[in-house]
Amino acid sequence: MNNKPTVSIAIGTTMFARYADLPNTVSHAIAEFIDNALQSYRNNKDYFQSTNPGFRIKVTIDFDWNTDDNRARKITISDNAGGLNFASFQKAFMTAEVPENNLGLNEFGMGMKTAAAWLGNNWSVKTSALDETVERFYNFNLQYVLDNEVRELP
Repeated sequence: MNNKPTVSIAIGTTMFARYADLPNTVSHAIAEFIDNALQSYRNNKDYFQSTNPGFRIKVTIDFDWNTDDNRARKITISDNAGGLNFASFQKAFMTAEVPENNLGLNEFGMGMKTAAAWLGNNWSVKTSALDETVERFYNFNLQYVLDNEVRELP
């Protein structure tokens, strides 16, 4: 039996609060989402070409800086790529969980979380994957995660 003391190397939820301290720019943060869309397209290129030979990936970025009605500033990034299936959606929120295919644009498993948390304390992900009939959604609220020491997202 091994009775040696141990030291935890688990990454705490406060790591999400530290992302805002990283040196970054808005354009680099947004580029992370574009990378995700492009990699999703690359992962599913055969499907797109076989079902719609004229398919073109489209990434849309909308900025809403209207604060007249006390709404927060908002950036919406959407695409028509392959989306996240259930397994990928679960991994998407785990810190440094390297994707199964890390030979392309998504190599470290840090981009979406780091970029979203750098841009703001409240962000959401909505996705539907190819050949699936469900839409997945999660709204991440940093203050709620910190206040409640959330370790698993519902």
